[in-house]
Amino acid sequence: MASLHPNHVWEIDASLCTLYYLSNGHKGLQVMDSAKFYKNKPANLARIASDRVWSYEITDHTSGWIYVEYVMGAESGENLCSVLINAMQERGGADVLHGVPKILYLDPGSANTAGMTKNMCRSLGINLIAHKPHNARATGQVEKARDILERDFEHGLRFCRVESIDELNRLARLWRMKFNRTAIHSRYGMARTDKWLLITEEQLVKAPSVEVCREAAVSAPVSCKVDSFVRVRFRGRQYDVSAVPGVCVNDRVMIARNLYRDDQAQVVMTGEDGLKSFFLVDEVQKDEHGFAVDAPVIGESFKPLPQTVAQQHL
Repeated sequence: MASLHPNHVWEIDASLCTLYYLSNGHKGLQVMDSAKFYKNKPANLARIASDRVWSYEITDHTSGWIYVEYVMGAESGENLCSVLINAMQERGGADVLHGVPKILYLDPGSANTAGMTKNMCRSLGINLIAHKPHNARATGQVEKARDILERDFEHGLRFCRVESIDELNRLARLWRMKFNRTAIHSRYGMARTDKWLLITEEQLVKAPSVEVCREAAVSAPVSCKVDSFVRVRFRGRQYDVSAVPGVCVNDRVMIARNLYRDDQAQVVMTGEDGLKSFFLVDEVQKDEHGFAVDAPVIGESFKPLPQTVAQQHL
């Protein structure tokens, strides 16, 4: 399957590091010795369960650019949102991947379909697509990124002294900047960084700040009733929804913040194909007396309300 341009589709996956755990004492990153951690000694594995290192890999489908970040604990909605937010931020230098993807393609695991992930993707206008269960090859590119990471980066960690997760992520950043800038991708014959940098200004959607993204992750869309003026009240403001297809007076619509502009919100609609569509709606601007600035003035002009589909049919 094809994607259209850099940042069109990102794939994301979480992996439990099979080689290491990070001790809270003075030993730092430790190799999991096969003589100590195997099926006949489950107590040893349970003892270091909270110290196991997880990694989240993100790949840009068009360029194959690999972003990796390590976390402690387990696969969770909080960890996924945190890594995704960090990946979307502009970090500078050769760490070029950033911006908001149009589609996030991932497995149907509980953390990936958690409410936090869905809330943030709705607010950012990201189409969240999960593949069929037990079909990991559907996101094979990001699965391959885990293989590349183990062979090209993690095997060398046993020769370093890593004391914390921050130090591990610092080394991972150095690795991904060099790898994406130098390794030639077999599909198009260029380095991944060179291919990603071909993104156009229209295709690169800058992400809001980390704080705004985190707020979006815990803010679900709100159901609002359409009044007789074909407007809705949301977060103490009025928004004109007359341009949203199929909206009628007294309907209820799901509306969420637009993180890119304060004077707009977005209506979230589910189509017949089950996919989400996002419609931007403008705030009704008011004058100093609280009237809409485009309202007709008594004795000077007239202006009909917009007709809904039901009124047009009638």
